[in-house]
Amino acid sequence: MSRFLPLALLLAAGPATAASTFPVDDSRSHVQSPLVRTRWEDPVPGRGSNAVIGQLTVVARLDVSPWRGREGRIYLTLPPQAFDALTASWTTHGRLLPGTVRSGQRTLVYAGPIATDEIEDVLLLTLKADGSRLFRTEAVEFRFEIDVDTP
Repeated sequence: MSRFLPLALLLAAGPATAASTFPVDDSRSHVQSPLVRTRWEDPVPGRGSNAVIGQLTVVARLDVSPWRGREGRIYLTLPPQAFDALTASWTTHGRLLPGTVRSGQRTLVYAGPIATDEIEDVLLLTLKADGSRLFRTEAVEFRFEIDVDTP
């Protein structure tokens, strides 16, 4: 029997986590179909993996104009989730790096000179969570942050 559990996705800039770390304005980003339909990873749930997976597409538009002309490292951050561990993996069209992040961590998506006011890419995200811990629609908030080298 197939069972679907919804996950909602939000992108939001969050507070800085260190003196050289700043939130990146991603307010122009767009999540296509933010309500993610998930499915059991194992065709027979409970016999091994209770993982549910779902996919969505994000058009990421990062306003990096405050750091134009500087070197920086941009990270995709996934804060801890109320429903326990969540893993997000993604591919890109090449402007940002592909990768994986677990809840409570951050992963590098760009390193180098900031030569433009905006960095744009399309991310195909695959979300994976423990389906036995999902009982309702959950909001998942990703954010982007930048570590900027001192001038």
